[in-house]
Amino acid sequence: MLAERTNYYVRDHTIPDGLVLPNGYRPWWMLCPYERPIWTVLDTGDKKDVTIRFDVRLPDGNLLEDYPNLYDTVRRITYAVRTGPLASIDSGQAQAQVATNLITLVRWMVLNHIYQFDDLTSSDAKEYGQLAVYGVDNILNTEGLLQRRVETLEARAQVSVDDTPDERRQKMQRVLPIVNPTGKAWRINRSQFLEDSGVNGVATKKAKAILQELLERIGYAVHKPSADSFEDATGISAPATTLDTFDDQAVSTEHLRRLLKPFEYLYLHRKILTDAMRRPPFPNSSASAIAKKFGTAIGRTDTVPIEQAKVLIERSVRWILDFSPALLAYQAGASYAGEVDIISNYSPFPILFSESEIEPAQAPANNRGLPLGTALNYLLTACSIVIAAFSARRAAEIAGLKAKCIWYDPAGKPWLQVFIHKTHQRNTAIPVPEVVVMAISLLEKISETARLENGSPYLFQYKIGETGKVRGLSRCGSPIFSFTRHLRDFGYFIDVPPLPDQTRWTFRPHQFRRFFAIVYIWVYEGGNWGALSYFLRHFDSTMTKRYVMDPVVGKIFAQVSQERTVKILVDVAFGRTRVSGKQAERLVEATEKLHVRLAQKIQVVSERKLYQRVQRLIERSAIQLVGLPWSFCASSPGSTAPHICNSDPSAGPEVNKATFNICSKCEHQFLTPAFAPFLERTIQMHEKISNSSNAPEILRNASKYSVVMMKAAIHSVKTP
Repeated sequence: MLAERTNYYVRDHTIPDGLVLPNGYRPWWMLCPYERPIWTVLDTGDKKDVTIRFDVRLPDGNLLEDYPNLYDTVRRITYAVRTGPLASIDSGQAQAQVATNLITLVRWMVLNHIYQFDDLTSSDAKEYGQLAVYGVDNILNTEGLLQRRVETLEARAQVSVDDTPDERRQKMQRVLPIVNPTGKAWRINRSQFLEDSGVNGVATKKAKAILQELLERIGYAVHKPSADSFEDATGISAPATTLDTFDDQAVSTEHLRRLLKPFEYLYLHRKILTDAMRRPPFPNSSASAIAKKFGTAIGRTDTVPIEQAKVLIERSVRWILDFSPALLAYQAGASYAGEVDIISNYSPFPILFSESEIEPAQAPANNRGLPLGTALNYLLTACSIVIAAFSARRAAEIAGLKAKCIWYDPAGKPWLQVFIHKTHQRNTAIPVPEVVVMAISLLEKISETARLENGSPYLFQYKIGETGKVRGLSRCGSPIFSFTRHLRDFGYFIDVPPLPDQTRWTFRPHQFRRFFAIVYIWVYEGGNWGALSYFLRHFDSTMTKRYVMDPVVGKIFAQVSQERTVKILVDVAFGRTRVSGKQAERLVEATEKLHVRLAQKIQVVSERKLYQRVQRLIERSAIQLVGLPWSFCASSPGSTAPHICNSDPSAGPEVNKATFNICSKCEHQFLTPAFAPFLERTIQMHEKISNSSNAPEILRNASKYSVVMMKAAIHSVKTP
């Protein structure tokens, strides 16, 4: 294939001195003169040729070639990584990635007013590495650069806060790069916009998502209306990619290594460079070592912190209970006498009956209230949060809910009819608590007038007043409510408390699915992997276990387990409950001793004081409560007592082999009254077996024994 290239065995006098020329000719992979600002290079095998661009614009508005020293160094390294004694690349794609990563470093340097590679220090490399852990967009603050570009264009267009959406769009059209500006199907030239902002070619997917959000905030649609969503085979539409699609989490180890390699290239290739790093960028370390240490291991996972989740869910329920009467009245066009008292308690701004499209963040600055449309979207979001948190449904499954999706079984228990998108791909019913029923009932009220008008059964749509248009459906009649977008804004709006580092947690729909799994397995008594896997509609329990088995979640489990253990023991000390089991008896004895010692020192022992002391006791012992259907297994790493369910005495419990009869003889049993309902139901089953004439005698005797043991267990935890 190479012999067929017309430029093979070509002499290129533009290649700088110091770069290797194989036998005096241009390298076989190079298909154009070196001096060109855009290279075409061969890839491996039969892959298409690769384009490498050096004609890029930097964040300060200048081109890369406006800085000759930076331009020359980037091109020399891009050449030398594929030809010469330091060559380490054999594909065009990898070579192009080297160039991209070098240009990313240049962009960061310009943002930090560093204009010579020779001026870079190991401290700069360390700072760059800390940013690189979260990817290119974090290195360059892509969102900030695009925001600055939007603000610049708004100033140039003389946009005012008093402009109507149409006026704002007309003004912005004059300054935005437009494709086909005279035709009906004109659209924004996003590549040009990104290039003007100095980030073209950098993390394209996320940059475009950021651009989409920023332009939507100024009332300007990035896509044509027909492209806002796509419709799958089920008839449920999914929103176009947004910023919320991308999690703030660490990049992979290999990705991080590649982002840090430019520093090593600048040092390793210094003999052929006029502008290079003259000292090692990573003293006593390397890009690979740093990547192994920080890649993927330190990013935020999508496991929502417990405290933030509790606040969000509680305030969502408050919105459903306390805001809905006022908002439903406003939606119908009527006044509501109690709106001032109710709204002032749970919202920083008054809610106006208005079609205004002003953003919530602008409301206080302009002394204007939250638009009714935004308030209704927040109410829909509150309902979505409750449904997600207590039913573990995906965002698309919630968006596709229809009227009359709640039904009751013969026992009077509610079930939710929902279409499963990802695995089963069919309608199914799942049990839900009454709080989900409450949210569904509210959604039916909000969507009632819209459903009557268009005949669509979807719940996430609404009308404002008699003459308002239906919102929440695409032109083809599919729901397009953006749970992801509104969830993030709603979390900020209701002032969910910050994390310990004072940053704000960004909520995303799928976090609640994982949160549900964590709570079910590690907090509620009787958690069962098989039941959870079926409830989530996973194909197998292995898929389910990935939700909850990682180091970060493990810390959450330990925290939750400790808090639960402490609460139970303090309740025992104050006579509010009873526990049984050998491990429980030991812990209760230790708690009582703490209580006595405190009583000898102070006249009245407060619950808070005892709670603190018991918490220290549990932390030191590292005891964790593992929920089984019939009791807790109180495991401790330092315990010498073996678990009967596990043949390995040094290992923890083997839950799959545990039974009530085995656990009742184990040193680690920890029984509370919460398990009594399960035991009572199991007793009924064993009594039927023991009284059955068809059951074998050995089975009847085993059931009689189990009944005696379970009744004794229930009696041991009954509060006198």
